[in-house]
Amino acid sequence: MLGHKAVGGLVALALAMLLYGCTAYPGGARVLAYQGGDQPLFRGIAYPLPTQEHFAPPVRYIFHIHGMGLTKRDEFHDDLYSLLAQKYPDRQPNEAWYPAKLAQAVTIKAEGMDCKRWKDHLEEGNELGGVIEKPCYFDSFGTFRVDTFKSRDGKEVVRLYTYFWHRDLWRIQEPHLRQDMLRNHLWRPAVANTYLKHDLMDGGFSDAATYAGPAGDLARAGISSVLCTMALEAAGKGFHPEAAHSLRTCGDGLDTGPDVEFSYVSHSLGSRMLFDVLAPRAPLEDAAASAERGSARGLLIDRGRTIFMAANQLPLLALARIQLSGDPAGGPKSASASPATADAAAAGAAPVDPVVSLLQAKRRFEGYTDKRKPGPPPADSLQVIDFLDPDDILGFQASDTSKAQAEFIDVSHRNAAQFFWAVTWPGTAHDHELKRPETRQMILCGARIRANGRVVPYECRPPV
Repeated sequence: MLGHKAVGGLVALALAMLLYGCTAYPGGARVLAYQGGDQPLFRGIAYPLPTQEHFAPPVRYIFHIHGMGLTKRDEFHDDLYSLLAQKYPDRQPNEAWYPAKLAQAVTIKAEGMDCKRWKDHLEEGNELGGVIEKPCYFDSFGTFRVDTFKSRDGKEVVRLYTYFWHRDLWRIQEPHLRQDMLRNHLWRPAVANTYLKHDLMDGGFSDAATYAGPAGDLARAGISSVLCTMALEAAGKGFHPEAAHSLRTCGDGLDTGPDVEFSYVSHSLGSRMLFDVLAPRAPLEDAAASAERGSARGLLIDRGRTIFMAANQLPLLALARIQLSGDPAGGPKSASASPATADAAAAGAAPVDPVVSLLQAKRRFEGYTDKRKPGPPPADSLQVIDFLDPDDILGFQASDTSKAQAEFIDVSHRNAAQFFWAVTWPGTAHDHELKRPETRQMILCGARIRANGRVVPYECRPPV
């Protein structure tokens, strides 16, 4: 047997090799190619910039949406809830999860889709239950809950809307992927390959594949319903979670005054979903009309302050947004295309870029003529802050998807250590900004940028 000294020597050697092999450590947030001075960069969801404290409204609404992968509802919710709890001592949690009711119920058809009652092999026995009563019928899509936070003096109120869509999208995916996911355990393949196939491909990237098709309409309708509920409440119309809504027709003559603002925290695929709802692609008339001032969508954009994207696939999913001017096979117009979309394509109209539409709907502001030279934003501007781990295989620089780069701030930040210039664990690199202390503080409190491009979080003010 080895003596204590020998064991200690082996442990020290292992630690030395581990440290030597770690070629990049977590952290190091920075804006690449930055050219400018030391100055404020962006506000947090609970704080204005130090120079803008007098602009802080008493009521903030935050919409939180998760991304791709086998997401656990309560764990996802608790990440942002715990962050806000650091600031606001008076918390009023709401344990109820409401269905995001659709304006029109639909029934789906798909290859291999069993519309009889069945059990979800992943969810059986957990808090969501494994039995699916009507797997092909949707009168709602996703669920949401609303938690309230207050400062001790009662002058600040935050309403956190948490939207969970995984359970309902998985109802469509599960029959097609069930056997493949079970085989991944029975065949005992390599551990790394099992993770990549079971969690990343079957349980993760399949979300993006499903969303890129017609099922994406269901996801957008669910988000639309929740956002409408939030906008109506902010406009003083009451909180009615049981109502079915659509942003196409939500609200008329809505106004909140200067005492309300909206912020958004999105993850991974949820970032694309959020943009697609706030600035829809088609039909063009609906997009233009529903973004007008006084509508719910117009209110959400006009009073929008910050969009934090913990990760995104905006450029990747843009590949599913192309339009053709006609049928390359020479047949009639595709029955799957909406009439407005088909007519626009036939007339040679360019596809609507949701990112451009969103940022054009929001009045532009000075100080962002060059994405390499971000500066302190005016108090009523809308900023899009996207975090990107350089080794995240599912992360993209959001501004790559659009020419409207002025309001984007791309922040490079490592969530996971890199070893020997070759290996970073994919699951840790992707979408862990709400688990890393530095980026958690940035999202809550805001950040400044130094002359060397380094992004540094502000110290959070003590709760009041």
